[in-house]
Amino acid sequence: MAYAFRRGVRAMTVTSSTTAVAFFANAFSEIMPIRAFGIFTGVLIPINFFLVVMIMPPAVIYYENKI
Repeated sequence: MAYAFRRGVRAMTVTSSTTAVAFFANAFSEIMPIRAFGIFTGVLIPINFFLVVMIMPPAVIYYENKI
């Protein structure tokens, strides 16, 4: 499981960072709703990445041990 987690985290880091950068590019838009959406989503993607990396492994371990 540790091997799969390391590989998965590496792949998720690349995809999450490129997606966040793409959404942050909308911050340069002249249209305010697009700018706000880009900043909001650009912040939300790294938060989601952090939560998935920090919450999912303990949840899987707990599920396997207790349920």
